[in-house]
Amino acid sequence: MNISCIIVEDLQVAADYLAKCCEKSGQVKVQGHFTNVPDALQYLNENTVDLLFLDVEMPGATGFDLLDQLAYSPKVILTTSKPEYAYDAFEHNVTDFLKKPFTYQRFIDALKKVSLPLPSEKDNMITETGIDHIFIKADGKLIRLNNIDILYIERNVYLLQRSRI
Repeated sequence: MNISCIIVEDLQVAADYLAKCCEKSGQVKVQGHFTNVPDALQYLNENTVDLLFLDVEMPGATGFDLLDQLAYSPKVILTTSKPEYAYDAFEHNVTDFLKKPFTYQRFIDALKKVSLPLPSEKDNMITETGIDHIFIKADGKLIRLNNIDILYIERNVYLLQRSRI
């Protein structure tokens, strides 16, 4: 899988390390490096990428400011030295959070989250109502089953006919 990305990072050494990790992985193609939000936003308004490696603290605006202004939602891996941004990361639905300094293995672990295949429409059994689970009765108890965990459902006609008698 070849993932297109940009790096939005004001520290050159951190950006260089990310670029080397991307190259070493063989899975990520870096399309650009930006040191501030306005330049990155201009690029993203004219181009689409699959993934952003995004620092939070940069001159002028934060990485979260960039996410708030994007017209589409690429996957995002935050790269920051401050764990206090974790809450904001969840609020912005980021894919992962790399706390600087991070290892190459931690980078690969984050990348695995980006590389997960999306379920196809056929596999996604969410109905028009948005319900993603069902309950079945077994041994006198209700058991919740997530739709995505169900391979198939077979109706037992004999039991249905018998219960009507």
